[in-house]
Amino acid sequence: NSYYEYAQENPYVSPTINMMPTDQKYNGFAGLKGRFLPNVGYNIKGSYIKENNKYLYRSNSYNTGSDSGIVNDEGYAFGNSFEVVYDDVTTISVFGEINVDLTRDFTLGINGQFSDYSTDDEAEAWNLPTIKGSLFGNYSKGKWSAGVNAFYIGERKDYINSPNLLPSEGPIVRNLDGYFDLNANIGYDITEQWSAFIKANNITGSQYDRLVNYPVQGFQILAGAAYKFDL
Repeated sequence: NSYYEYAQENPYVSPTINMMPTDQKYNGFAGLKGRFLPNVGYNIKGSYIKENNKYLYRSNSYNTGSDSGIVNDEGYAFGNSFEVVYDDVTTISVFGEINVDLTRDFTLGINGQFSDYSTDDEAEAWNLPTIKGSLFGNYSKGKWSAGVNAFYIGERKDYINSPNLLPSEGPIVRNLDGYFDLNANIGYDITEQWSAFIKANNITGSQYDRLVNYPVQGFQILAGAAYKFDL
């Protein structure tokens, strides 16, 4: 494990996290992959993973200083950052996917995964969803290309603690609602070098919380052009 890898997954980790290696004791899986019909493919897999010192992201404790008399001068200590905790975790998961070639130019697919986590010390597998799923489609013909991607991430749990909380108030296990996100794109090759594109993200405009205290942006659209240099 490295701080760089943590920051790529969660850009809000604090500079105070403890670094430990993760020991993957077992990673066994079995499945089937093939086709129902010439244009319909499937992929089914079940897996069992045992990891010692698996890292989990959890909200950092915060202190406003209003009751304790301690002045908080750390920018990452206002409930706006995450720590990394380690636990021995067993994960049992089932994954399924179906791909359909509707035409030579248009493919459509859907997949889903259910995971069950067993922890030794922590009350929950913090910020890990039990259910994940996605729907995706791609079209390409001539100079035109287009794609759509919709995904769902199920409920997660996080842990909130603060010296300012009364014993009857905390620590608090925070439930993060599952969320749905829809994205689409379209592109056109004007010449061999020039192309234009339009991308729309979070089309439903839902400002869901991917992490505690961090709602995503609503509907976003990006248009532009690209040039390929012939080097």
